[in-house]
Amino acid sequence: MNKKLLVAFFLINISLNAQTTFVPDDIFEQALIDMGYDNPPLNNYVPTANIENITTLNLSSLSIFDLTGIEDFSALEILYATNNNLTSIDISQNFNLEKIIVSNNLLASLDVSNNTLLEYLICENNSIGSINLSQNIILKEFYCGQNDLFQLDVSNNPELQIIDCSSNALTSLDTSANNNLIALYCYGNNISSLNVTQNAELEMLYCYANNLIELDVSQNTYLRFLLAPFNQISIINLTNNINLTHLDLSENNLNSIDITNNLSLEYLYLFSNNLLELDVTLNNQLEEVVVFNNQIDSLDFSNASQLIYLMCDTNNLESLNVRNGNNTNISGFFAQNNPNLECIEVDDPQYSEANWTDVDPQVVFSEDCNPLAIIDNEIDNLTIYPNPFNDKIFIEYSENIKIIQLYDMLGKLELETTQKILELNHLAQGVYILKVIHKNGAFQNFKIIKN
Repeated sequence: MNKKLLVAFFLINISLNAQTTFVPDDIFEQALIDMGYDNPPLNNYVPTANIENITTLNLSSLSIFDLTGIEDFSALEILYATNNNLTSIDISQNFNLEKIIVSNNLLASLDVSNNTLLEYLICENNSIGSINLSQNIILKEFYCGQNDLFQLDVSNNPELQIIDCSSNALTSLDTSANNNLIALYCYGNNISSLNVTQNAELEMLYCYANNLIELDVSQNTYLRFLLAPFNQISIINLTNNINLTHLDLSENNLNSIDITNNLSLEYLYLFSNNLLELDVTLNNQLEEVVVFNNQIDSLDFSNASQLIYLMCDTNNLESLNVRNGNNTNISGFFAQNNPNLECIEVDDPQYSEANWTDVDPQVVFSEDCNPLAIIDNEIDNLTIYPNPFNDKIFIEYSENIKIIQLYDMLGKLELETTQKILELNHLAQGVYILKVIHKNGAFQNFKIIKN
C-alpha cells in the first residue's frame, strides 16, 4: 500500500511540474503576478496554462535580468522588454512572434532564426556583435542602432521598409535587394561607399558621420530628407530630388552645389564646405539656412518669404539681400566675419539695426543696396577728414550726435567717444570703420585708412 502511495505522489509531482513554467527571475515572476497570470507568493513557477495563450507581453523598464520561462509563451506575438538588464534571451520557441522590442539591455547576441513570422525587430542600444536575418524574409522594420555590428546582411529581407543601423562599426552596407526601403538610417559608422540606386522608394536617408566620398541619389526621386554631413563628399547631383525638404551636407568637400531644382527645400545646411556661390533665388520655401564657413560672395533671399533663421558668417559676402517681407519673423540672423559686406538689403533698416546685431561694424542696413541709393541711414552735414590720416581725425556735423565708434576690420571696438577730434596716433596702420550714430538712431559708416 505504501509503495502505491509513493508512486502516486511522484506521478502527481510530475503532473504538477508539467503544468508549470520555471521563472527564476523574481522581478519577471512578480510582473506576471501583477498582471494576474500567477498568484503569490514568489516560488519561481507560473502555471503554464495561464501564459500559453498570451499574445502581447509588456515587460519594459522592470530591471529584469533573466527571461527564462518566455519559451512557454507559445502564442506570443508581441514582446516588449526594453530598459532591462538582459544579457541573453532565448526566443527560439516563440514561433509566433511578429514584433520584438528589446532595446536598452545588455545583449551580446540575439538569435531570431526561428522567428520566421517576425515583421518588427527593435534591438537598439545593446552590445550585439552580429545578427542573422536570413530567415526573417517578411521583416519590415529593423532597428539595431548603437550596437557593435561590423557587418549586416539584409539581402534576404526584401520587405524591409525601415533600416536603422546607426552608430555601429559597419564599413559597408548593401541595400540593393531592399526595393521597398523608405527610410535608411546608417549614420555614425565607417561606411566609405553607399549605393542606394536600387532603393527607388527611399524618402529618408541619414548617412552622416561616415567616410563617404560620393553619393548618388539620382534615382531617389521621392527623397524628402537627405542628411549626409561630416563625410568627404565633393560632388553631388540633386537635380532629380524635387521632393527634398531637408538637406544637410555640412562638413564635406563641396566646391559647388545646384539646388535650383529643389523648390520644396525648407531646411538647408551647408556649413563648412568650399562653396564659392549659392543660388537660392528660386527656393521660396526656405525657413532655415546655415551656410557659415564657406567662400560665398552673394546671397539673395528676396523670394524666401518663409525665412526665419539665417547663419552666413565667415564667408566672402559682398552682397546679401533678405528683403523678403518677413524680416520681423526672423529669430536668428548671423552675418559676421564678412569684411567685404557693406550693405544688407532688408525690409526695414531701423528694425534690422535694432534687432540684428550679429553683423560686422561696417555694415549698413538699407531697403536698396544700390550704391547710389544707400541714403536711409545717412546723417546730414556730416564731414570726416582727413582720409587717409596720420594721427588725427576731425569730425564736423550740425546735428545731435549720440556716439562715435571706431572698429578694426575684425569688429574689435577701438574707441568710443563724443569728441569731434579723435587722437588716433596709437593705432597701427590699416583700414578701420568709423561709425557715427545720431540720437534719433540714424547712423553712418566710414571706411578710414591710417597711414
